[in-house]
Amino acid sequence: MEDFDPSQLPEDERAEIAVQIPVISAAWSFLEPFYVAGDLAAAWPSVDPLLRLCWAQWWLEANASSLTATGYDVEEVAQAFVAQGDAHLLWEHFARVVLRDFRASFPLNPDTWGIGVFPRILTLDTEVLYVHREQPEDGMWQPGATSEVVPLVMRLNGEHWRVLNLGYERIPSPGWPPALS
Repeated sequence: MEDFDPSQLPEDERAEIAVQIPVISAAWSFLEPFYVAGDLAAAWPSVDPLLRLCWAQWWLEANASSLTATGYDVEEVAQAFVAQGDAHLLWEHFARVVLRDFRASFPLNPDTWGIGVFPRILTLDTEVLYVHREQPEDGMWQPGATSEVVPLVMRLNGEHWRVLNLGYERIPSPGWPPALS
């Protein structure tokens, strides 16, 4: 297999790839701790606050009766997860389930994955990346070729790109239950 040399690409393609570097870097800053290290706390700064809230509501709704019976207010816990992350007493249980369920639903192998750089715009500040489960043998995805992918919605939040959804090509909606798909 030859090494990919971006300098051999036409200038317009190189420019398109260069624009995507901050988005893809932000995606890796989430994917590596989430999938490789299994560390939601390390991935949490790369998660958009909207997805933080949706994941919190998703987990809390599934556990609402036992949590309210032990004195927790699920709205307060959801807001605490968004703001404080792993500082909350329930974080360990939440993180374990999020990692288990989302990694099982959207499996990726760090030894073979790759991210396509072609932008797929949802809104002015939101786009979808496709994390390919397998990189092509020559390192370049060809037009018309198929590949199993896991969508990763990214949003520009201030000056930083963050993960807005994992596994679905849409902007999530908070609620009881939240809408991820």
